[in-house]
Amino acid sequence: MKIYRGYDGKLRLFRPDLNAARLNMSSKRVSLPAFSEIEFVKLLKALMKVDGPSKTRHRHPSIHAEV
Repeated sequence: MKIYRGYDGKLRLFRPDLNAARLNMSSKRVSLPAFSEIEFVKLLKALMKVDGPSKTRHRHPSIHAEV
């Protein structure tokens, strides 16, 4: 999941809906339970409010979250 800071200073998730769908499809393939993609995106947004500001203030204005 790519997270970057926009010109307005706000954090943005890059295509969170498509990344959540891909992760859900992969989890089903390895027999893990399915999850709500909408809730997953909400969870990522909540995580970025807490952890994101400290992660995107470095030289590179974007990070990749391994989920």
